[in-house]
Amino acid sequence: MRKLLLTGKRISLRTPSHDDLPILYNLIYGVENPEWKKYDAPYYPLEFCTFEKFSKRTEERMNVTDVPSQIIMEYQGQIIGMVSYYWEDKRTRWLEIGIVIYSSEYWNGGFGTEALSLWIDYLFENLTIERVGLTT
Repeated sequence: MRKLLLTGKRISLRTPSHDDLPILYNLIYGVENPEWKKYDAPYYPLEFCTFEKFSKRTEERMNVTDVPSQIIMEYQGQIIGMVSYYWEDKRTRWLEIGIVIYSSEYWNGGFGTEALSLWIDYLFENLTIERVGLTT
């Protein structure tokens, strides 16, 4: 696994570790109908999955050797969200990025702006990209 750490003024972006899995699972599935889901691809329902299935899927994403598709966003050592990317069309080098901040106490504070700036800079430095889109 390629370890990644990007550091901004307040936010750090890093690859998840095995120890992060219970925290991430609780942030995503710990509350029924979480507030963050209203803004994160709300047209797709959040489908519950077991911790075992979540861990397996997340560890598969963690074991990439090139540019990770999903990384953790931390503020003062606490996981507050994630940023991600996927290829909309690799042939035309069209990349889509995503962001989620799980707790509303971190919304509207500039954390997402800082995280996306770090993430986009990293992606342009490490991938051949023609277009980046952001869809909610």
